[in-house]
Amino acid sequence: MLIVKLLALAVPTSDSQHNVPTHYKDIARLPVQQQLQWRAACREELEALQKRQVYELVDLPLNCKVIRNRWVLNQKMDGRKRARLVAKGYSQVEGIDYSEIFSPVICYESICLMFTLAALERWYITGLDVKTAFLYGKLNEEIYMKQPEGFTA
Repeated sequence: MLIVKLLALAVPTSDSQHNVPTHYKDIARLPVQQQLQWRAACREELEALQKRQVYELVDLPLNCKVIRNRWVLNQKMDGRKRARLVAKGYSQVEGIDYSEIFSPVICYESICLMFTLAALERWYITGLDVKTAFLYGKLNEEIYMKQPEGFTA
């Protein structure tokens, strides 16, 4: 029996992938139209966080640690710009800043339901993306994070 040994993964590339900024400050070096698209993607992310009441703007209490953050920017295959605001959680210390690590994901039952509906309705499934699935977890600790670059009040 013959098998294929993969030497590399074929990943489609395009010139547009080379224009994906690594940092938020890199957006300013792009053409104006792309700047507007990237900043709109960042705004969309903040609006999703605000809609889910993930944060509120407050003054930093005394003796509280501030977690930094960064924008993770990505361009989808169809050209859509995506921005995710991520906390630099590695600066936290277990037992002091947090007591457990947990990342909520979609329920197994939800996946089964989607596949069942697809089978019954003869839908074709190519992928499923729940953009803000992680926003449904509740925190027991108070965590203070700097405002994201480009969006300070």
